[in-house]
Amino acid sequence: MFTLYYQPKIDLKKNKIVGAEALIRKIEKVEGEEGRRLIFPGEFIPQAEENGEIIKIDNWVFKRIVKDAREIFVSTQDKIKLSFNVSGIHFKEKSLFDDLKAMFLSTKDFLSLFEIEITETALIEDEKKASTILEELKKIGFSLSIDDFGVGCGALTYLKDFPIDTLKIDKSFVDEMLNNKKVAGIVESLICLCNKIGLTSIAEGVEEVEQVEFLKNLKCDEIQGYYFSKPMPLKKFIAFVNSFNETEKKSAFIHWSKHYSTGSYAFDSHHMIIVNLLNKLFEILKNTEKRKNFEINYFIDILDDYLKMHFDLENRFMRKYHYPFIQKHLTAHKTFLNEYEKLKENLTNVNERNLFNLFNLLKEWFLEHEIKEDRNLIEYIKKHRN
Repeated sequence: MFTLYYQPKIDLKKNKIVGAEALIRKIEKVEGEEGRRLIFPGEFIPQAEENGEIIKIDNWVFKRIVKDAREIFVSTQDKIKLSFNVSGIHFKEKSLFDDLKAMFLSTKDFLSLFEIEITETALIEDEKKASTILEELKKIGFSLSIDDFGVGCGALTYLKDFPIDTLKIDKSFVDEMLNNKKVAGIVESLICLCNKIGLTSIAEGVEEVEQVEFLKNLKCDEIQGYYFSKPMPLKKFIAFVNSFNETEKKSAFIHWSKHYSTGSYAFDSHHMIIVNLLNKLFEILKNTEKRKNFEINYFIDILDDYLKMHFDLENRFMRKYHYPFIQKHLTAHKTFLNEYEKLKENLTNVNERNLFNLFNLLKEWFLEHEIKEDRNLIEYIKKHRN
């Protein structure tokens, strides 16, 4: 049994989710409390490629992503571009066009919101044939992306000869770019090249504050990676998009403003997401009908994960730069989390007065203490970074 998880792609100019990569997982039943475990592609795809099952798996992905896309587009009311991989083996098969047409026939009016990701290695064997295949896929209406760019050979030829829309800079380059001037130069050149020839640049595997800042300064279009989000199941992904892409409302409980900026895009973007999640949670809780009919647990789960991820990231960041006020900062984290836990304990007995008081506490600690501590941290790093 398979399922799809979705990892968001963040537009660094618009500061919103504009796409996601669909990633397959295999579900295996096991004994115990959870009753199942997720198996990652590296554990089953190589065997599927050897025994010929990979084309069946690809076709399952095609069918499922069309089904999921309908729910994503309706639930988010946003044009989220969904990308998916086609295996190198399937890419060479004559049945590929028929398989894609059969699965995506009902979506022909918005096929450009589906992006097929092809690895460089799938293009290397027969470039002429690959070019013909890509041209046909482009005519059908799909967007096209080269995945893991820079890993193979002759990559610039692909940009010249193939009708590519997107270039994904491989994680191996992102990992090294801050510590290796040569790699940093390559990344900068690739982003500049994309800007010059009209391709969308996406950096994969972005996990650290400095990587986000570096890529934004280089004018990279989009980033994908654990810094913003791990891959999520469908329902959680939809809830995350609806929070992340929330536009400022007059009715919002917490209004984000430049007054709260730390001076770091990476930090500010995390804070804005937390603010949006808190606003969504407040909106649901104060509305009795929404409380009954809405899957509030998705927002609670995402907020739990996001707070933990953000505070862990800050902890690593402070220790890396030997921040002298780390204990004071960690105390601010602990205080905020204590207030948040009080809120969760009272979710089953919500009344307007309690809700307002609890959210005021969260608002005060987050905007007046946590963000101020982060601003002090950023100012210290700017002064003392070598």
